[in-house]
Amino acid sequence: MATGKRDTISAIRRGKMPSVDRWAAICRVLDIPFHTGFGADSPDSDIVGAWCLRSDGLGASPARPDIPSYLARRAWHVVELADPVAGWSQGDLLFFEDEDPLSGLLERLIGRWCLVKTAESAGDDSWCLGRCRRADDGNPEHINLESATGQATKTNLKPLKCLPLRIVAPRV
Repeated sequence: MATGKRDTISAIRRGKMPSVDRWAAICRVLDIPFHTGFGADSPDSDIVGAWCLRSDGLGASPARPDIPSYLARRAWHVVELADPVAGWSQGDLLFFEDEDPLSGLLERLIGRWCLVKTAESAGDDSWCLGRCRRADDGNPEHINLESATGQATKTNLKPLKCLPLRIVAPRV
């Protein structure tokens, strides 16, 4: 009914990726909501924190970025890129899920881009974005954090929370 061909579903089952138009037609026939691009903002409760990443590091974002509608009803930490860094483009949104199951498994996060929460010496918590590396001191509870903006690698950090990058929503 959606495409006029019987083998469309068979092709999907075999691993062929349909075009966006074909997906939209299939979803319309099955009465499944289908969205592309960015939709309306999600409620504020879905966003735990939003920051803006500039060449000098992570800073507070003046405005909460628009969250794609397909990410509704989840808690996200969002980093909006103000400058092109680490292969991403200006305006890209990086999403880190608040209750990520890999958060406490540092060994599984080595080599991945993560949003890392650490305790500062003054007792305040701070967030950093970087690629996790094995700690210099060999302690499995510590990591080194390679900067996304070319700053010096932070060594032997004991993260309070380490959230792996889950989704990149590119600027379109």
